[in-house]
Amino acid sequence: MRSARHGGMPALLAALLLAGGCTSTTGWLDRDGDDRSENRDVDGADVSGYLRTMRDLAAGDPATKAEVFARVDDAVLQAPTTTNKLRLALALATPGHAGADPERAREMLTEILARAELLLPAEVTLAELQLEVVEQRLLLETENRQLRARYERAADEDRRRLEQQLAAARAQNRELARALEEAEEKLRAITTIERSIRERSDADEQR
Repeated sequence: MRSARHGGMPALLAALLLAGGCTSTTGWLDRDGDDRSENRDVDGADVSGYLRTMRDLAAGDPATKAEVFARVDDAVLQAPTTTNKLRLALALATPGHAGADPERAREMLTEILARAELLLPAEVTLAELQLEVVEQRLLLETENRQLRARYERAADEDRRRLEQQLAAARAQNRELARALEEAEEKLRAITTIERSIRERSDADEQR
């Protein structure tokens, strides 16, 4: 799965560059103080910084993932610009690291896209793509939870049914054991009576 995701990075980047109509590689991601309220080239379309962060969070070693996410999260606290918010939303939407949070990512991406005029075309495209991915992931997670809940309910019902059957079988075995014991007692009593009759008969014959 990981190799497939990384293999799609160049294609995704190319599509985003075309959507923005420019091949600039200035790297907005590295400019924490960038603000959409400033006048900027509306044709700028470099999203390689965003994609690089997402790649590091998805495929980096644990220490790198933690460092990258901490930097992205801290950037929003220090400067809550649209760039930094989008970067954090994309980080939250990227699975494979401890800070991933698709629910929060969906909320942030929805809020950011509600003010799409503050984004450049390639950023809009990237945000929309990730929002769709996040919504699909959340939908699948919901379906998985529902399936798991149904499976667990069915398993519980089967377990209760088996326990009831086992309890009934044990009760039946106890009843059979009591009946067998009573039958054996009657048999012993009959045997005792027969022995007593034979002994009296033998005694009468000897007289």
